[in-house]
Amino acid sequence: MDYSETLDDNYSSDFGLSTEILDYLRETAKWAKFIAIVGFVFVGIMVLASIGMSVFMGSLSSDFGALGFPFSPMLIVAVYLIMALIMFVPI
Repeated sequence: MDYSETLDDNYSSDFGLSTEILDYLRETAKWAKFIAIVGFVFVGIMVLASIGMSVFMGSLSSDFGALGFPFSPMLIVAVYLIMALIMFVPI
């Protein structure tokens, strides 16, 4: 194989992929990259929101017990961070 050849040319001849299928795969790759970028942005927003909530809820932590919340406010922050971590892996 010559190093100037693209892998698409080699795969299309070996596996019998038509140009139509390759065009569909290229279009799908573009959408997958776009969705991944949007996903990373949303994960970043979730992390920033959890940091903001930790600051806000930390200042109100003494009031949460009086209001009757059965859990710690930092539990919500931890859940947001865990959700962001879980979302980060497939993205």
